[in-house]
Amino acid sequence: MSQSSLSLFVSFLQCRIHTSVPACKEPGTFGGRLTHSQRKAASAFIQVPQDYFDAEPTLGHSDEGELRVNLAEAQKDEAADVKAYEQLKAAKEDEIVAGHEQTETKTQELADADEKLAQSKEDLDDTKAFLAEGEAFLMMLKEMVPALMLSGRNVRKLASLRWKLALRHLLC
Repeated sequence: MSQSSLSLFVSFLQCRIHTSVPACKEPGTFGGRLTHSQRKAASAFIQVPQDYFDAEPTLGHSDEGELRVNLAEAQKDEAADVKAYEQLKAAKEDEIVAGHEQTETKTQELADADEKLAQSKEDLDDTKAFLAEGEAFLMMLKEMVPALMLSGRNVRKLASLRWKLALRHLLC
């Protein structure tokens, strides 16, 4: 903004603030009038020195050197942070791969354990069936022995019967 247009703008604002003339006829501006707090804020704005808007930002040589040093340090820190991030990322990816491998290993171990359990149950069922057959055979012998013991001749029959039953049991 040039000096003359800024002066005109400030004059316009001062006029609007200190008069009761509506500032704006737009809808939604509450009748276009400024409240006391709005006038106070606008007055504070208007009292800003004129040279504030015209001032050029300047940096001293020492400030410029300090900025360069700070920039260099910030770039070094950023490079170190990027390197640390990459290392952390690689370590986490390695952990993920190790976790997947461990999951696969544990899944295989579980499958092997399930298979072994099924085989053990089958073996247990077979053993129980064999035990039941042996007990039935023993009961049959206990019933036959008293009847055969009546005569000496029956002792030989009992021995041959035992051999026959034993052979039959082993062959079945």
